Amino acid sequence: MLTRLGNGARISLGGAIVLFISLFMTWYTAKISLGGLVSGIGVNASAFDAFDFTDILLLVISLGVIAVILLVASGKLGPELSQAVLPAGGLALLLVLFRLIKVPGPDVTGVDFGRGFGIFIGLIGAAAIVAGQVLDRKDAV
Repeated sequence: MLTRLGNGARISLGGAIVLFISLFMTWYTAKISLGGLVSGIGVNASAFDAFDFTDILLLVISLGVIAVILLVASGKLGPELSQAVLPAGGLALLLVLFRLIKVPGPDVTGVDFGRGFGIFIGLIGAAAIVAGQVLDRKDAV
């Protein structure tokens, strides 16, 4: 079934899988300083820990992209439905970029919020979805 996929669709499929996996990784870190007694306590948060809605939207996008690509490859969906993958991937890329720039959490003295490796993996996955679809469009012309 995967042999029916073009290179662009394979890249998008891989990107969607990477995005899905990244949601379970550490997206944010927080180090809380407790004065002179303790040097600090570290807390890690996955996308599911950090967000109320964005995580669900990224989950739906990643699973939807996987489903559409596999169903089109198996012939159960028409190839015209794969046109929805590019806007979905674009939305995922914008959401991850926004969350890379805007770290969730209050401005609290003594708390240092940072980004974990999972958000960068998610960025790569979302970018791969878009890049694969752009490659497919370029090959189709």
